[in-house]
Amino acid sequence: MTLTKKVYEHIDKLEKENERLEKYIENLQVVHFTELQTEKAENARFRKALEFYADKKTYETNVTDQWEPIAPIDQDQGEKARQELEQSK
Repeated sequence: MTLTKKVYEHIDKLEKENERLEKYIENLQVVHFTELQTEKAENARFRKALEFYADKKTYETNVTDQWEPIAPIDQDQGEKARQELEQSK
């Protein structure tokens, strides 16, 4: 086998490996993009829930209609949620 033929065979192998790697990278990008979109949507849902619990208006009650003891969540007034929102900025 001549040196030239060996070089061309090696080049062919490298080109095939390069194609395989390019497809692999493309698949990884698709998977990661999909995962990222899913995580972004999930994060938006969590943020919306946290914003609800962080809003002090959520805890306003009509005192005349309040017959039961105050629950711990009412005492919190969304403090834990506000802390989480602040940390995620």
